[in-house]
Amino acid sequence: MHTTNIRSITDDTENPSQPDEKPGWPRWAVHALAWLRQSANTARRFVETDPAGAASLLGAAAGAVLTVVLAVGLFAAVLQWAVSGHALHDIQRALPAVRIVTDAIGHWMTTHTAGLPLSTQTASWIWGLTGTALFLAASYRHLGAQLLWPLYGAATAALAWMGTDTPSHRPVVVGLIAAAWSVLSLLALRGRPHQRVTRRLDEHNPCQAR
Repeated sequence: MHTTNIRSITDDTENPSQPDEKPGWPRWAVHALAWLRQSANTARRFVETDPAGAASLLGAAAGAVLTVVLAVGLFAAVLQWAVSGHALHDIQRALPAVRIVTDAIGHWMTTHTAGLPLSTQTASWIWGLTGTALFLAASYRHLGAQLLWPLYGAATAALAWMGTDTPSHRPVVVGLIAAAWSVLSLLALRGRPHQRVTRRLDEHNPCQAR
C-alpha cells in the first residue's frame, strides 16, 4: 500500500503537464489550458533563475515587435502614397530637377503610345517598376539584373534624349540621368563580398595565410 502511494506521487511529478479532465470542456481546450500552465511555470522558473536574462529577452522581444509594427506602418503609408497618384507630383514639387527628366520621358511615351491600348500613365508605371525591380535585384548581386541595369540606364537616357524637343536641353537631361544612374549604380553594380576574395587569395597563397 505504501509502495503504491510512492508510485502515484512519482508519476504525478514526472508528468506535471498532463491535463486535468474538466467536465464539459472539449479536449482541445483542456490541452490548451495545460500548455498555458506549463508555459507560465517555465517562464516563472526562468525569471527566478536568471532575472537579468529574462529582462534582456523581454526587451529584445518588445523591440522586435515595435520594429515590425513601425515597418509595416511605414510600408503601408508609402504604398498608399504611391497608389494615390500624388507621389510623382510630390517628388516633382520637392525636386524640380526631376521634372526635367520625367517630362521628357513622359513626352516620348505620350507620342509613341497614341493609338495603342495602353495609356501614358500605365506605360510610365511599367517602365518605373521595371527599373525598381532591376535595381533591387542588382543590389542583391543578381548577375542578370546587374547585366541589364546598364542597358536600362542607356535606354532611359535615350528616351529622355528623344523626348526633349529643344536640342540645347538634351545634354542637360541626359547628364542628370547619368548622374542619378551613377549614384544608384554604386549599390546596383557592387562586387561580391570581400570575404570570398580574401578566401581565394588565401587558397592561392597558403604560406601567406599562415
